[in-house]
Amino acid sequence: MTLTQKIIQNLSRNKNVQSFLADFDKVSSELKGKSKQLNQLWTSEKHKTVKQAYAQYQKMVRSISKAQMELDREVSKAISLIVKSADDVEKNLSAYKKKAVAQKAKIEKALLKKASPRKTTRAPRRGVAAAAQKGAAKRAPKKAIGRASARRA
Repeated sequence: MTLTQKIIQNLSRNKNVQSFLADFDKVSSELKGKSKQLNQLWTSEKHKTVKQAYAQYQKMVRSISKAQMELDREVSKAISLIVKSADDVEKNLSAYKKKAVAQKAKIEKALLKKASPRKTTRAPRRGVAAAAQKGAAKRAPKKAIGRASARRA
């Protein structure tokens, strides 16, 4: 045997060394148990934390979707109000345009009356009686012209 082997053999027979090794094995097994407990605790804590985070995420998603739906409703209301007011504006503009055109015609008529006195004659009526009068009026001067020229001659 070698010297190191003899030293190890002598130490292993020593009661103090044996009690030390027994205590060391005991502490080592306790640490392994505590390690498993800590790992399980960390794992369960991790699962709890993940579950809590997921629950908070779900709450946020619900609140965001609610807010999005409310925003969509408000936007649609605003768009419908804008479209309605645009239609009202167009109707009002067309009414104002008609009034303005009528007022313009009225003013032009009044200005034309002031600018030119009544020199225009009434237009002849159209129809059977008017045509007869028109034909008679044209014929009468020809006869009169013819008679006048015959008298001169």
